Amino acid sequence: VRQRIAVGIGETVKQVLTLSLAPLKLSTIVAGAPATAAQGVVYRIDRADGDKARIARAVGPEAAFTLPPGRYTVSATLAAYPLSAVQEITLAAGKPTEATLTIEGGMVSFKPPAGIVASDVYWEVVNDKGSAVWRKTGLGAKTLLAPGHYKVRFEAQSTRREADFDVRA
Repeated sequence: VRQRIAVGIGETVKQVLTLSLAPLKLSTIVAGAPATAAQGVVYRIDRADGDKARIARAVGPEAAFTLPPGRYTVSATLAAYPLSAVQEITLAAGKPTEATLTIEGGMVSFKPPAGIVASDVYWEVVNDKGSAVWRKTGLGAKTLLAPGHYKVRFEAQSTRREADFDVRA
C-alpha cells in the first residue's frame, strides 16, 4: 500500500492505512497420515505471477501466514526424506484459506538375510533410472519412498544381494 501524505511543520497527521490481506493455513499429509515434527516439513511460498519471488518459508507440520491477495505456488518438502508436494493457491482479500498438501509415499523396511549378524551392513536403494535415492548402514533399515519402482542393494562381509520392489501410494 502506498499513499502520499503531506505533513506541515509542527503538524500532527493521523492516517489509517487498510491492508487487504488473506490468512492462509497449511498442513501436510504424508503417506496417508498427518505430518509429524520429526519429518521436518519445510513450507515455501513463491509468487505464481510476476517476479515469482520467494514470499515466505516455515518449518513444522503446520504453518500459518497472512499474505496479500494473489496466486501463489506452495510447496511442502520433507527434510528427512527426498519427497515433496506442490500446489497452486489463489488468495482473496479477507477470505481465510486452508490447504492440505499431500505427499504420496510408503514406508519401507529392510532386514538382512538370515545369519547376518555383523553391524557393518550397507543398504542402498536406487530408482528406476539407476540413481541412488537412499543409503544407510546398520542391521535394520527403514525409509519413506515416493511411489515407483526401486532396487535395494545389500552388502555385508562377503554377502551381496539385490532385489527389485515397488512402492505404491
